[in-house]
Amino acid sequence: MSLFDSIARATTNLRKTEVQRTLEDGSCIVEKRSADGTFVAVDEETLPTVVGDTGGVPTVSKRRAKKVERARRMGFVVDLKPDLQCARVAPGVFLGSQDVAADLQILKANNITHIVNAATGIRCFFEKHFKYHLMKILDDPSEDIKSSLLPALDFMRHAVESEGAVSALSVQNTPSLCLTD
Repeated sequence: MSLFDSIARATTNLRKTEVQRTLEDGSCIVEKRSADGTFVAVDEETLPTVVGDTGGVPTVSKRRAKKVERARRMGFVVDLKPDLQCARVAPGVFLGSQDVAADLQILKANNITHIVNAATGIRCFFEKHFKYHLMKILDDPSEDIKSSLLPALDFMRHAVESEGAVSALSVQNTPSLCLTD
């Protein structure tokens, strides 16, 4: 079965989801895919309820809420909870986040032997346990990753051919890296 057929079959098992997107001005919107395939705004996100507010259930401290608000004004994506999903995208190839990169138990449970670190500013946590390939690129959809692709793909191919498993870790760029090979 080709990679295209595998992806097409896997998409039938996906559940509908909403996506939170942070705009350049720091505001957040929630979108979902419409029947014609375009994304439609569902809701604007509000700041988490602060401890001591009378209007809702307390969820975060005032100090944390201030940090979140400051980051939103600057346009950063605010991630309040870890993303510990490690997805198998092909035999021997996994995709995960920086949170997965910092969790030895998850990496070992998936028999990972090699890691492509394509997340700028995220250190290689377990150099004694895994072989790393560090890509020095910004984790931004506008980043040109062409010059970094071939060395990373060679590293991934070597890992899979040597009966290992490789995990590509990032937020934006690595899905395209995993699908390229």
